[in-house]
Order: sequence, then structure tokens, then C-alpha cells
Amino acid sequence: MWYLHDQPNSTHFISYHGMLGTGVVVAAWVQAALGAASVWWKGKLVGGERKGKALWKWHRASGYVLVGLFLVTAVLGVVETTWSKQKSGGVQKVVVVLTLVAAAAALVSRVQRSKLPKL
Repeated sequence: MWYLHDQPNSTHFISYHGMLGTGVVVAAWVQAALGAASVWWKGKLVGGERKGKALWKWHRASGYVLVGLFLVTAVLGVVETTWSKQKSGGVQKVVVVLTLVAAAAALVSRVQRSKLPKL
């Protein structure tokens, strides 16, 4: 990816894959930082252990959402990008998309609702 976008006159953020991917990566870094802050030094960075434990459930829920968004980003990369249109055939795309759908189904089956925040 870096190689392709480092070429002269290449345009950035021209696909939903690129825009969503950038947003999801930034959100993942924020999510990771908040998760770390909620557990390191017994949550002192977020106001104490009790607040850290409360934040942890939201960290977990946002992680599930982010994994789903990463999967959507991958599907968009397969079906939308110029590189994929030029370099992969229909069967390859179907196999990759079905694999990503299976990964999403596996993720949903593993969600532990008791460890998520109460809405």
C-alpha cells in the first residue's frame, strides 16, 4: 500500500476503502490508548480503578465495532480498489469476501454480552 501511494502523481483517499481504512486505523489507535489508560497503574490515567473498569467495557465494545469496520474495509479493498480490479479474478474475490464474512460470523458468535456495557 505505501509503495503504491508513494508513486509520483498518485491520489489519496479516492475510494471508500481508503477513507474508511484511514478512519478505522486512527480510531483503533485511540481505542488502544484508552484501553491502556484504563488498566495501567490501576486506571490512574482515567480517574481511578473504578472508572478504569467502567471504561474497559466500552473499550471492549468499541473493539468489536472496530474489528467489524476493519472487515468492511477489507471487503471494500477487494471489490472497489483499482489494484484489486486489475490483479485479481472473480473467483479470488469471492473466496476472499466469503472468508471475511465467515470471520465476521465467528466474531459475532464469540461476543460475550456480559462483558459489554449495559445500554
